[in-house]
Amino acid sequence: NPSDGASGVSTSIAIVLTFNKTLALSTVHTGNFMLLKDSGSAVDGNLTLDSSRKQVTFTPSSQLDAATDYMLVVSSEVKDIYGVKLGSAQVIRFTTA
Repeated sequence: NPSDGASGVSTSIAIVLTFNKTLALSTVHTGNFMLLKDSGSAVDGNLTLDSSRKQVTFTPSSQLDAATDYMLVVSSEVKDIYGVKLGSAQVIRFTTA
């Protein structure tokens, strides 16, 4: 949440990613989950992992810019609790309202 290609996304959104495998704590960090503005600059924020270790939430430190394209990149280095990579890098693009 949001989905790839979404538009009209709230500028105060917390981005939630749900996985079907339990994630390794050591791979949930801002090097593996990055929110970038269309200019390529990184957006500061906090990552949290829920108690099931299957849901990652990225909360930006400040409100996102209006009418701006963003790209969330999930690195191919994210691993499950057995050390298995979850696959190729994933990119979710969206535009704020």
